[in-house]
Amino acid sequence: MPDPATVLAVRVLAAAPTCQSHESLSAFARLMFAPALVIAGFIVLGVTILWGIAILDRWDGVRNRRRSRAAPLPPGINGG
Repeated sequence: MPDPATVLAVRVLAAAPTCQSHESLSAFARLMFAPALVIAGFIVLGVTILWGIAILDRWDGVRNRRRSRAAPLPPGINGG
């Protein structure tokens, strides 16, 4: 009867992937990675645009708030 460790080693080596299956797995991984990268890029772009809109909106609100707190013009300026 063969040694159990030898039987296990032979089974592990027999179950190891061949070069072709490894290459196809790599091609499959590349095929799945490309759309994921594109989707992640669109998400980052969308978040950046929304962040920029929020910053500009906040900046515009601060500018309008400052303008509304400004003292009124004295009479005689601008035809008053």
